[in-house]
Amino acid sequence: MAGKLTAKFLAGLKYEDGEWFLAGERCKKKNADGGGLYILLTPQGSRLWRLDYRFGGLRKTAALGAYPVLSLKGARVLAEEYRELLSQGKDPAVVKKEERQCAQREAQEQAETFEVLAREWTEKTQQGVKRHKENLRMLQTHAFPAIGDIPISRIERKDVLLCLRKIEETGASSLPTAVLSLVARVINFAINSDKRQLANPCEGLSAVLQKRTVEHFPALTDMRAFGHFVADIEAMTGGSPVVRLALLFQCYVALRPIELVTLKWENVNFEKQYLELYISKVGRDLVKPLSHQAIGILETAKKMSASDYAFPGDKTGLHIGKEALTKAIGQRIGGGRYKGRQTVHGVRAVFSTWAYECGDYDSLWVEQELSHNDSNKIRSAYNRALYVEQRRGMMQRWADAVDAARDKALAEKSGQSGVDADKG
Repeated sequence: MAGKLTAKFLAGLKYEDGEWFLAGERCKKKNADGGGLYILLTPQGSRLWRLDYRFGGLRKTAALGAYPVLSLKGARVLAEEYRELLSQGKDPAVVKKEERQCAQREAQEQAETFEVLAREWTEKTQQGVKRHKENLRMLQTHAFPAIGDIPISRIERKDVLLCLRKIEETGASSLPTAVLSLVARVINFAINSDKRQLANPCEGLSAVLQKRTVEHFPALTDMRAFGHFVADIEAMTGGSPVVRLALLFQCYVALRPIELVTLKWENVNFEKQYLELYISKVGRDLVKPLSHQAIGILETAKKMSASDYAFPGDKTGLHIGKEALTKAIGQRIGGGRYKGRQTVHGVRAVFSTWAYECGDYDSLWVEQELSHNDSNKIRSAYNRALYVEQRRGMMQRWADAVDAARDKALAEKSGQSGVDADKG
């Protein structure tokens, strides 16, 4: 609607010492345009648009903006929008306030992306975790490109699933599960920080990941035969002494090969006699108690090298390779008799068979010691030291059983010189 004010009038206003002038004459404080719209000239030098109106029997004033940021034409358009709201029985001030709050929430949501919350989660909760840098790198490499820019409050199940499918396409069998675990933890952090109101979309997604073909590794599950294997490792000549120590250590701890070869001294707590590991295959931490025999092997290895790795390779700064262990089993130990019959990973099957056949140990203890996935996701994800004292006793008894089998094998060897230890 047309009004009394003009652009020329507004442009000609001059401010001086707390007063407003037009063509040398002092101006009044309020200058009406019509329909309740006016410009307020303040002693502080501002020109403010105001709109007076009545709602619910009360007189109200709405602040529309400041001139010249809001022009005369813009002020009239905005005033007309307020009048339209009044005709609909709505209080313009309330409606506009809600719109501003909604815009602020929108801006905040847009700023609080998955990447922003993931970095905040890492900073606030992962600094004491030894793998916090690795966790962040995993998110940077595999999660941020797919969902990093999505507001944390709006991430949907399909977004996370698409991210995981892309990882599956690379052929990395255990990586999707590890990434899913990290993404779920970040979103839980957002929920607990009141940055997300919806449920965690990661819940149940592990069930739709591609199932991997289970590979069964050759293993001497008979303790008598395994005792000969351990004795032959101790008797191994030639090759790297580090390989010999690594294989002996494996016989007492039953780690996955990758966990064995990448073991660092920072993962070893000699005082409390346990390992502190991050199991990438299942995406969680684990406290793994050590027997006296395992500690003894580590103490020997510690004296042999100043490397960060417990079992260093030939090249400075690198750990021993899994291939070196496999080659030793297939060629050096026992003259190659264990090729195709025992593997590094197969030691885990020997331990598992022994533990279950003992009948003294809860399956939860055994599966936790082997760091297998637990059907109870909450228990699995949050208790890295689950059953640690029960497992400590179990692993010491296992180590004693290994020693007993080895000693029996040595006795057989001395009594049957020249006889194949596998016979009988």
